[in-house]
Amino acid sequence: MRVRVSSRGELSLTKLDEFDRFDIEVAGDTGRAEVALALAELGQPTDDLSHVFVEPAWVVRQGGERSRAQEWRDGWEAMAAFAAAHGWTDDRGRIRAHVTFGAPR
Repeated sequence: MRVRVSSRGELSLTKLDEFDRFDIEVAGDTGRAEVALALAELGQPTDDLSHVFVEPAWVVRQGGERSRAQEWRDGWEAMAAFAAAHGWTDDRGRIRAHVTFGAPR
């Protein structure tokens, strides 16, 4: 699963059925201020913007119709449980995602 941040700071959720990864990809020409604002919409970014603790509710909302399917929910819940078991969540249950800069638009 991937969150994309466009050059205008807009967020979108892609690769909705890939439950074996969770990351954030920022378009190459996005300014730091736009990135910081966009990442704050997801949850809690680290000070250096290298990771974000993403609110699970944001992911479910962005999943739209697909997130209502039991198969999708099962995959999402398994991914969240895997992250928690490996220490990739914070005390509020937000899931840590690595941020990659310089992605194509």
